[in-house]
Amino acid sequence: MNEGASEIYTAANVHGWTGEDIRLPCDIQAEPLAVVWVKESVSNQQPRTTKAAFIDGKAESMDERFDIEKDFSLVITDLRVVDAGIYHCDVTPKNAESFSNITQLTISFSVIGTTPNVRGWKEEAIRLQCIIPVEPLALYWTKESDSDKQPPTIKATFIDGNFESREERFNIDKNFSLLITNLEVADEGLYHCAVVLTNLDDFSNSTFLTVDCDTLGLIIGLAIGVPVALSILFLLSGIFLQKYHPDYLPRKGLGWKPRPRRRKRQRVDEEGLIMG
Repeated sequence: MNEGASEIYTAANVHGWTGEDIRLPCDIQAEPLAVVWVKESVSNQQPRTTKAAFIDGKAESMDERFDIEKDFSLVITDLRVVDAGIYHCDVTPKNAESFSNITQLTISFSVIGTTPNVRGWKEEAIRLQCIIPVEPLALYWTKESDSDKQPPTIKATFIDGNFESREERFNIDKNFSLLITNLEVADEGLYHCAVVLTNLDDFSNSTFLTVDCDTLGLIIGLAIGVPVALSILFLLSGIFLQKYHPDYLPRKGLGWKPRPRRRKRQRVDEEGLIMG
């Protein structure tokens, strides 16, 4: 920090996530002649990169995602992993020597577009999203085992630019989402999208997949099957009653009624006596 740097205030450390917008403050007490935001190179053999500048009252961007605001803060949109590093706010005051302050920007990698819970139907195709902003060194789609004693099962991978399916119905698409075709009930469970990046820790996001049976088919099956089953039951009961209980007759609707017994005709003699 040069002499006079006490007149400039910057944040020593700023943390951001990939895909978001972020501001690196550079608070200057007096209006400067020029303010230039530069980023240190990863390699000492390469020069620093100018990102944005304010010179003679005019703001200028040297990178489409980098802008300098009226308060001389640097705004970075759509953060990327490569944006991490040390930034300098170089200030040239009017009638004074130039000075500079630095800000260390760290960036955490975030998975974009994952869905915690996904529901699918048996025999259909479904996609589990794992959309990431940069191409990873490696990516693994795994499924948790039903038993804690067994390791997760690798379903599909992306390694060194090559896609590979480890199971017939499981494939990774160009957005690194997992496509499952012809869903089965056994596919239900917890899936992990594990990503490995160069010079960064690996990370994982999960999605729980629920697989439902064909409810409409079940309803239709019941609607057809129940009346048919009742009709068969009625027919069988009729055969049984006619064979073993001939005194019962079928009646309208479901059920049976006793067969009416014929009364014996009685003869009456001339004296009015009933004769058998």
